[in-house]
Amino acid sequence: MNMRIRALILAGLAATLAACGAGSGDQVDATKGSVIHLASDGAAVATVNGTAIPESLLDAFARSHGLDVKQPEQRKEAIDNLVQYVLVAQQADKLKMRQQPDLAAMAEAARLQGVANAVLAAYDRAHPVTDQMVADDYARQAAEAGNVTYRFTQLLFNNKADADQAAAELAGGKAFQDVYDEWHDKVVDAQQYSGVFPRQLPDPLGQALTSLKPDDTTPRPIQTKLGWHLLHLDGTDDFKAPPLEQVEDKVRRGMQEKQAKAWVESLKSDARITVTPQAQTVPLNPADASPEPGGTAKRAPLVLKDRAEPAPARTGSSH
Repeated sequence: MNMRIRALILAGLAATLAACGAGSGDQVDATKGSVIHLASDGAAVATVNGTAIPESLLDAFARSHGLDVKQPEQRKEAIDNLVQYVLVAQQADKLKMRQQPDLAAMAEAARLQGVANAVLAAYDRAHPVTDQMVADDYARQAAEAGNVTYRFTQLLFNNKADADQAAAELAGGKAFQDVYDEWHDKVVDAQQYSGVFPRQLPDPLGQALTSLKPDDTTPRPIQTKLGWHLLHLDGTDDFKAPPLEQVEDKVRRGMQEKQAKAWVESLKSDARITVTPQAQTVPLNPADASPEPGGTAKRAPLVLKDRAEPAPARTGSSH
């Protein structure tokens, strides 16, 4: 199935339409059996096989997709997408989705995500991040970022014996580039990283990196949950935080996300949650697993704590 159509069925049908059904009991009853679970709020922006698409649904859809309904072309794009959603959603009974547990579960998962996103949006409105809060957080992040970024090359081993052997080769006078060339196809990760702040790394790596001089290599492997690391400092670069005006929106989003995350964590701490254990556990990240005997290690690039500057909001990207 085409991925775009699949997204229309799941995200469009369940999240965009069904999630909008969080209304009063009267509204739910009034729309029972309808494709759109939202009470009419006036003139429809379009009607599809008798199903009216209200203006409020168009506005919500446009906001969530970064579209401006005041612009004719963008308004048309939003309406066209909603029409497609309704057309596909109207096929649910014909496809007997309620009789197909896997499809029904996928739609329900998308609906729950839509409802959660709407609740978080309401929480943001009730707890606004002010301009002063943004300015203060920017100043804090800029101070934490400092004025230097690091360029380094990593060899990440999945066992200590190999890491110790490579370290011994370096201690014996072998050039790092030669050691890198020898091991880069045998390790979990071998590549150069640039524009990195030490605070973005796991603490043992950040501390080791700042202790090196250019062209130095860590004298012994450093263990983290990812494996055993050898770091070679290629150099440093001056860094100047971009002006607030350029990153204000990113800082604000980061603060909103951090605030929402803390709220959700407080809900979890107050809730009674019981998780039924699985009969058989499955590794969450197969890339962290050791290879089968005679096999090749799967690559798992170093995951930085964050990447945006200064002191990014929340990204957690990897190279």
